[in-house]
Amino acid sequence: MKDTVYLRVHTPREGEGYADFCVYLPTGRGRHVEYRFAYMHHPEKPALAYNEGPNDPANSHFYRIREAYVGTLTGETFTPEFRALQYGEIGLAFIEEGAGDYVGGFHGDECAFHLSLSVDGHRLSLSEPSFTEGHEIGFFEFSYINRCNTPAERLCIHEQCYRMCGDTVTLSQCVEWVADARTLTSAFMPMLTVQRLDPAPPHRRLTDTVELFDRVGGALVASLDTTPYGTVPPPDLPSHVLGDTPATAVRVSGRESGFCAECGILPAEGSAIDTRVRASLWLRYGDGLDSKVYFDVGRGTAPTKGTIWQGEVYYRLTMQGR
Repeated sequence: MKDTVYLRVHTPREGEGYADFCVYLPTGRGRHVEYRFAYMHHPEKPALAYNEGPNDPANSHFYRIREAYVGTLTGETFTPEFRALQYGEIGLAFIEEGAGDYVGGFHGDECAFHLSLSVDGHRLSLSEPSFTEGHEIGFFEFSYINRCNTPAERLCIHEQCYRMCGDTVTLSQCVEWVADARTLTSAFMPMLTVQRLDPAPPHRRLTDTVELFDRVGGALVASLDTTPYGTVPPPDLPSHVLGDTPATAVRVSGRESGFCAECGILPAEGSAIDTRVRASLWLRYGDGLDSKVYFDVGRGTAPTKGTIWQGEVYYRLTMQGR
């Protein structure tokens, strides 16, 4: 029998046509994980040039998972215990040579032209508040990704089909390039921004072990004990590690907390990203205090019109033990 999952649609912010929504999945030990889907809506900024940025979300209207929290769900009330995921992109973000910023996800230049949210096949409104339970939540998002700060130049169509049931978020993605791209400095699908330390309070360690695998259910190819990394950068330890590891899956876990985050990508056979995936890790500080794992699917390539990137991404956050 399938686990019950829950969906909350919030009230739209003033002037917005769509609302944020949250998905609640069971995560073990009597807890749920709350994935916060944020509706981003930022106007174009004509003054921004192609080579300017960074991290400006201009020219965007679409949804992305902004954060995730582990906590308890009682009735319709969710009480967070700790932040599990910091800002990141389960979807796609890439940067062309010479660009001042990435495009896609948090970075903007992505605009949805079709959205659909459902529970057990029944479609729900994205503009009216509701709380619904069921066994499977689906969210479909189709968007255009444009050249950096150049809204008139569409680069690709980004199709995202989320399926959320049990303890897992699965995201099937298809990227169809509708124009020739410049050489990509990097292209990430996905990123995992799992907390290393709890930002409130930061002395609480949530994860301490990062393990990279060559494929889902495959062999361990690299690992790192992140215990020496605290709230400030250690002078004798690099913050960027495990670079260019041929891996498509990661497991980040905490020995004492019991918290575990798993993530990875299954490239479609024959897709242009089938054999290209490389992973790396960035230990971050400040407000993040996370271990950010990147899966690069296109560095050094220059996709041409008609190129297809296709793959399935998964996120799984669980609490181990009793």
